[in-house]
Amino acid sequence: MGRRTEMFVREIGLSDRVGYLRISRLEDIGDYVSFMAADSLQEATERIEHYQRMHNTKLYGLFSKSNRLIGVMDAVHYPGDNYATVSYFIGKRYRGNGYAELAIKILFDTLDVDELHFEVHELNSASHRVQQKLHSRVLNYNKYCTYVYPGF
Repeated sequence: MGRRTEMFVREIGLSDRVGYLRISRLEDIGDYVSFMAADSLQEATERIEHYQRMHNTKLYGLFSKSNRLIGVMDAVHYPGDNYATVSYFIGKRYRGNGYAELAIKILFDTLDVDELHFEVHELNSASHRVQQKLHSRVLNYNKYCTYVYPGF
């Protein structure tokens, strides 16, 4: 992974569905990533299985040393251009601890790409702050702002 930490990133599997359900309820993750929400164990299972069937899109989790799922990242890899577009959320009880920035840095190393791209809604102030802390550059700013994280 390249970074020494007690956290790690790995692809989410069906054995993670209970943890996924615990942190992905719609009222906890909000509108910006509602497509990743799961309000039942069946929905969590279906969401994970959906990602397992996809070719260039994977579902990754940020896990604690004790294997507790803390955050989820959806990464669409564009190998021809060597970048990935990422959507993410951190479980409600884990927010405000720098986990989003840590997860993005570890994911960057895990994917071995040149850049990570993020589409952030203009009203999503928490995600704008994450991108500022990462020193991501802005490609455009409309209703959705496109940020590029080149890693460091």
